[in-house]
Amino acid sequence: MSWTPFSPESMRDPASGHQQLLQSCPVHHCKEFDPAFYTLSRYSDVEHALRDIETYSSQFGQGPRFSDPLGMLCDPPQHTHTQTRSTSIHPAR
Repeated sequence: MSWTPFSPESMRDPASGHQQLLQSCPVHHCKEFDPAFYTLSRYSDVEHALRDIETYSSQFGQGPRFSDPLGMLCDPPQHTHTQTRSTSIHPAR
Protein backbone atom coordinates (compact mmCIF):
# COMPACT_ATOMS: atom_id res chain seq x y z
CA MET A 1 0.00 0.00 0.00
CA SER A 2 1.35 3.41 -0.95
CA TRP A 3 0.28 6.05 1.58
CA THR A 4 1.92 9.11 3.05
CA PRO A 5 0.38 11.36 5.73
CA PHE A 6 1.59 14.50 3.99
CA SER A 7 0.30 13.89 0.48
CA PRO A 8 -2.19 16.46 -0.81
CA GLU A 9 -4.93 13.79 -0.70
CA SER A 10 -4.19 12.90 2.92
CA MET A 11 -4.04 16.55 3.95
CA ARG A 12 -7.41 17.26 2.29
CA ASP A 13 -9.17 14.26 3.82
CA PRO A 14 -7.19 12.61 6.64
CA ALA A 15 -10.20 10.59 7.85
CA SER A 16 -10.49 8.60 4.62
CA GLY A 17 -6.75 7.89 4.68
CA HIS A 18 -7.06 6.63 8.23
CA GLN A 19 -10.01 4.45 7.23
CA GLN A 20 -7.98 3.02 4.35
CA LEU A 21 -5.14 2.19 6.74
CA LEU A 22 -7.52 0.51 9.20
CA GLN A 23 -9.02 -1.66 6.46
CA SER A 24 -5.99 -2.63 4.42
CA CYS A 25 -2.79 -1.88 6.33
CA PRO A 26 -3.13 -1.29 10.09
CA VAL A 27 0.68 -1.20 10.51
CA HIS A 28 2.09 0.81 7.63
CA HIS A 29 5.75 1.36 6.77
CA CYS A 30 6.25 4.75 5.09
CA LYS A 31 9.48 4.70 3.07
CA GLU A 32 9.02 8.11 1.43
CA PHE A 33 10.74 9.87 4.35
CA ASP A 34 14.26 9.67 5.70
CA PRO A 35 14.25 8.03 8.12
CA ALA A 36 11.35 5.76 7.17
CA PHE A 37 8.68 5.32 9.85
CA TYR A 38 5.72 3.19 10.84
CA THR A 39 2.11 4.33 11.27
CA LEU A 40 -0.13 2.42 13.66
CA SER A 41 -3.82 2.95 12.95
CA ARG A 42 -5.61 0.55 15.34
CA TYR A 43 -6.33 1.76 18.86
CA SER A 44 -5.13 -1.50 20.42
CA ASP A 45 -1.79 -1.28 18.56
CA VAL A 46 -1.26 2.33 19.62
CA GLU A 47 -2.17 1.51 23.22
CA HIS A 48 0.26 -1.41 23.23
CA ALA A 49 3.06 0.71 21.74
CA LEU A 50 2.54 3.46 24.32
CA ARG A 51 2.92 0.93 27.14
CA ASP A 52 5.87 -1.03 25.67
CA ILE A 53 8.67 1.52 25.93
CA GLU A 54 11.36 -1.12 25.43
CA THR A 55 10.19 -1.85 21.88
CA TYR A 56 8.53 1.44 20.90
CA SER A 57 10.86 4.20 22.10
CA SER A 58 10.51 7.95 21.73
CA GLN A 59 14.30 8.13 21.50
CA PHE A 60 14.15 9.25 17.87
CA GLY A 61 11.14 11.51 18.15
CA GLN A 62 7.49 10.91 17.37
CA GLY A 63 7.28 11.92 13.76
CA PRO A 64 8.76 11.24 10.37
CA ARG A 65 11.67 13.59 11.02
CA PHE A 66 14.21 13.08 13.79
CA SER A 67 14.03 15.52 16.65
CA ASP A 68 15.33 15.30 20.18
CA PRO A 69 12.36 14.39 22.37
CA LEU A 70 11.57 16.81 25.15
CA GLY A 71 9.26 16.81 28.15
CA MET A 72 6.23 14.56 27.79
CA LEU A 73 7.56 13.21 24.46
CA CYS A 74 10.50 11.47 26.18
CA ASP A 75 10.74 7.94 27.48
CA PRO A 76 10.74 7.34 31.25
CA PRO A 77 12.29 8.47 33.52
CA GLN A 78 12.33 11.93 31.87
CA HIS A 79 8.66 11.59 30.85
CA THR A 80 7.66 10.62 34.40
CA HIS A 81 9.53 13.58 35.88
CA THR A 82 7.81 16.02 33.50
CA GLN A 83 4.40 14.42 34.06
CA THR A 84 4.81 14.61 37.85
CA ARG A 85 5.75 18.28 37.68
CA SER A 86 2.90 19.04 35.29
CA THR A 87 0.23 17.31 37.40
CA SER A 88 1.42 19.07 40.55
CA ILE A 89 0.94 22.42 38.78
CA HIS A 90 -2.30 21.42 36.99
CA PRO A 91 -4.03 18.78 39.16
CA ALA A 92 -6.95 16.76 37.79
CA ARG A 93 -10.37 18.05 38.75
